[in-house]
Amino acid sequence: MNYCVRISCVQYGNAFVDAKNQEEAKEKAKELYNQRRIDWFEEEITDMLIDSTEPSEVERMEKETLEIMKETIEKTMKMEVGGIDYCMALNDLSDCTFLIDNAFSPESVLKIHGTTTCSELYDMLDKFIEETNKYGKEN
Repeated sequence: MNYCVRISCVQYGNAFVDAKNQEEAKEKAKELYNQRRIDWFEEEITDMLIDSTEPSEVERMEKETLEIMKETIEKTMKMEVGGIDYCMALNDLSDCTFLIDNAFSPESVLKIHGTTTCSELYDMLDKFIEETNKYGKEN
């Protein structure tokens, strides 16, 4: 059975910046944080929420993913081979394949959600994560 485990944690890190004052230093540190360029040196888990991923949910997501793949393939067939859009479409198909190969495990969902360039796939995963979070908070 697949489970989705939502992990909350507190991270402790440093951001070294050159600034004129403390406020500017905070702003520059925020920019580094948003760019994921903080030097984290410690973290601790504060909470974990667990939800099982029902087979019917996996089946639904697989069908939606296959539909996204079908639409992507249809668009790709009209593109010039070797163009940037063509390469991006291949990456989108690869993301879909990765999810199906990994049976929409929580790890694969979070990985592709964070990296995909396919807006349809991102939206589908975003909705799934949001629903999982709501369900996890009620239990």
